[in-house]
Amino acid sequence: MAKATKKTAANKRVVKKTAKKAAKKAESKGAPKTSAAKRNLSRDVQRTVLENGVRVISEKVSRATNSVFSIWVDAGSRFEDLNESGATYIIQRSALHGTEKRSQKVLAKHIDAMGGEVGFETGRDYARYFAACKGKTLGEAAEIVADIALRPRLEKDAISDESALLLEELREAEADADHALDDMFLRSLWKGHGLCRPPHGRLLTVRGQTRLEDLRPKKLVRFHQMSHHPKALTVVATGGVDHAEVLEICEKLFGGLEEPKKKASTTTPPTHRFLALRNRPQFESARFILGFPVCTASDKLRHSAAIMNAVLTGGSDARLSRLAESKKIAVDDVVSSLALYSDAGCLSIRVRVDREHAAQSLDTIVAELRRLPREPLADKELRKYRDFCKAQLAAQLDSLHTRAASLANSERYFARVVDLEEEYAGLDAVTPEGLQLLASNWITPYRLSLAVLGNLKGVNIRPNALQW
Repeated sequence: MAKATKKTAANKRVVKKTAKKAAKKAESKGAPKTSAAKRNLSRDVQRTVLENGVRVISEKVSRATNSVFSIWVDAGSRFEDLNESGATYIIQRSALHGTEKRSQKVLAKHIDAMGGEVGFETGRDYARYFAACKGKTLGEAAEIVADIALRPRLEKDAISDESALLLEELREAEADADHALDDMFLRSLWKGHGLCRPPHGRLLTVRGQTRLEDLRPKKLVRFHQMSHHPKALTVVATGGVDHAEVLEICEKLFGGLEEPKKKASTTTPPTHRFLALRNRPQFESARFILGFPVCTASDKLRHSAAIMNAVLTGGSDARLSRLAESKKIAVDDVVSSLALYSDAGCLSIRVRVDREHAAQSLDTIVAELRRLPREPLADKELRKYRDFCKAQLAAQLDSLHTRAASLANSERYFARVVDLEEEYAGLDAVTPEGLQLLASNWITPYRLSLAVLGNLKGVNIRPNALQW
């Protein structure tokens, strides 16, 4: 049965799980079992920019009977001022209560009749509206998604209801140790910038911070007009689609849009180095994030950053994973992640550990990081992590949703379509010497930052723990 869903961070987790599954299949001491290099990487992608600046991208997938139509907006927390924190998310949630053309009941009826699924996702630097549809209902699906994205009614009752629900979600998130640690790390790393704030907003109740009740209809309508404008829109259709048809649909739905007098804007985030400890006795174990700034999403060094991330925890044979498996670091969990944006990036290592071993584990991980600038990877080891990264990239082809996301990211960060062959070539160009030189620039005492959270009674983190 068709349904309207509110998909947010869960969509990201689905994509990550898909990538992890593909990576596990590819992982072995030699070549990957399901070699990404042997997969058919060719994609039938076409791109057109409308006269008003709306970017239209389509990918025809052979033998696909279903389609995904999505609208990607340059919005999210990085485009919000402090007093607008959570505005994009509230707008998206409220939009499903009805549009200028459809009431909530009529909207649900049309989605059901379409025989598909409609939802949304909010990120730090984007907002996504999408419809998964069957058969020849692409035009209907596109019209519904465009109506939700561009003409939400944003009435007081809907905003009030969604704000109340969001408040409960934020309270629950505050009680989650991983969420609290992420928030703590990013607020220190990109202090004062929109990228440091969660896309769903923060539990803001003290002086100098926004409260959810300040997000009134007029304010949200104004922010919506400033953020959802033609040059901020990327439309992506994947599956059983024809570019000429998609273009005709988009001309009809978006061709008449005009630029607002004032647009939502953003700046490059300042990057800070810090060592922050917060005692939260309600959390049993200690947690810390150790990280450092890296390149941007479109930088040529992104391939080296991806391999560096894989070297640390890219599979059970990765360096930190091996240390955890052999009990050389007594941690409950260790995982690294790479977050790249248009003008900033960070590689971070998240660790959950008991209090008695927190300081020792930190010292061991810092010592392992120092190996990267000192010791070049062996060719065999580098090949293994190249294959791991290629498997993660190949996971973009696993579903129509991930295909659409990869195309939207290419457009947002490169203003063109970046195919997998180009990404594979970038990974193949990384050399042990080049990776070692890059590590010597990135992994230094002047770039490492640390956030520690949890029951810190008896935890002795030295002030010079990141120095050498």
